[in-house]
Amino acid sequence: MKTLFFAISLAATFLAMPASAQQGPAGVPGAPGLTSLVPAQSLQTIPQSKLAKRPPKDCSKAKNVESCKAHQQARKVAHASCKGTKGAEHKQCVRDALAAHK
Repeated sequence: MKTLFFAISLAATFLAMPASAQQGPAGVPGAPGLTSLVPAQSLQTIPQSKLAKRPPKDCSKAKNVESCKAHQQARKVAHASCKGTKGAEHKQCVRDALAAHK
């Protein structure tokens, strides 16, 4: 009788253990990977020279080829006119130059 009582109480203890398990990230149990192990760098902390430059868009696949080519030309002119600036000042200069072309 004592053995049966011991086996039942041991089984009940083991069945109750998962209910008291430690919570996962963000308080969600069993959800690994919700937070990254390595903190991600924002684009603002990465130097401009390290960012990968994308190739120019293929205007032959665009709906309006003339508009695409005109926009590319306007971007080239804007970047050339803002060549001496850096950072946020450069971004604002390019925005202003592109807004003037519209």
